[in-house]
Parts: sequence; structure tokens; C-alpha cells
Amino acid sequence: MKTNCSLAAIVLSLVIALAFAFLRSDLLWAQNTNVILAEDQLLNADIDQFPDKELIGWKVATPTPYPGKVERAIQPTMTAYSGKFCLMITPGPQKGISGVLRTLVANQKKIPAKNGDKFRVRVWAKGNGGTIGICLQQYSNAGAWGSGIWPVFQKKLTGDWREFSGAGTVKGVNKETGLPLEVGYILFHVDIAGNEGAEEVVAYVDDAAIETVPQ
Repeated sequence: MKTNCSLAAIVLSLVIALAFAFLRSDLLWAQNTNVILAEDQLLNADIDQFPDKELIGWKVATPTPYPGKVERAIQPTMTAYSGKFCLMITPGPQKGISGVLRTLVANQKKIPAKNGDKFRVRVWAKGNGGTIGICLQQYSNAGAWGSGIWPVFQKKLTGDWREFSGAGTVKGVNKETGLPLEVGYILFHVDIAGNEGAEEVVAYVDDAAIETVPQ
């Protein structure tokens, strides 16, 4: 009788251990899938969503001291990282600072956010020089600007497609008053910069993505 009880206890322990291992692996899988970057959180993230229309979803940020232009590069003129199209961004002379070329290109999708939220971002990009950054501009629900956070800052572009990624935490500060701002949404920006006097800087950007990081 004692042997049977011991055997039953061992079997029960094994069942519990296996169940816990399965549950833990399932939770780890869920955690991993939660941080997959979601392109559909951005408008026309892969630049292929509206192939028969003018470029939709992306434009030079306004008002801005960083002029320039953004357009859709089309095969065979340019081979996209994926699909048929990618962004082609050409920075212009930065107002008030001589010798610098720069532009900010904004995605037009408002992404709900609040102070303390953490986001992971990604783009694929290449260029003939210059640098790339990714900035999340923070706004209140009423549209008050609360500064920006930079998950990616001034990374060098090369002639090969490379992934640029990083993470940042929302913490709004009203730029006019310096006081904390209750953030309601963020806008995804791509920052391209270069130097005047060198060859004209042209950057190509594709497959932008953003995702909330579980905390």
C-alpha cells in the first residue's frame, strides 16, 4: 500500500512538472510574439499599400525647419527592401544652420500612447551617405506637442540595406511651459541628415514598424 502511494506521488509530481514546463514554454512563446513589430500600426508602412496612387501615409513634417522631399521610389529605378516600392528621402538645407542637410518625414497614423508606455521601432534603410534617426513625436489628445523621443539617433547609412531598431519610453514635456504633458498619441518620424558640399544625400527607407513592449 505504501509503495502504491509513493508511486502515485511520483506520477503526480511528474504530471505537475510537465504541466508547469508546458505552461512556462507557452508563456515564453507568448512573450516573444508580443514584441513582433506590427507594420499595420503605421499607415502604408511597407509603401506598397496604394500602388496606383500618389504616395500616401508619409510626408515631410510641418511646420519644420528641416525642408526636403519624400517620394516613392519604384522598380526598376530602385530595388525596394521588400515589395515593389520604398521611400526615397532627400534632405534639404536646414534653416538657421549652414552646411547641414536635414529633413523629418512623418507617418500620418496617430498611435495611441500614454506616459510610461514603451515602444520598439524598426526600419530598413540605405543611402549614399548621411545618417538616419527614428523619432517618436509626442502629443496630447488636444494636439499640444510634448517633445520627441529617439529610439534610433544618427546612425550612419551605407549602400546596403540594414535594419535600424531601438526602443523608447513615452514621457511628455510641454515644449512651451516645460511642464509634464499628458500624452495621448505619438507620430512616427524618420530623420535623414547629411552635410552640404558632399554628394547629394539620398536615403531609401522601407518596412517601417512599431510595437508596444509589454511591461
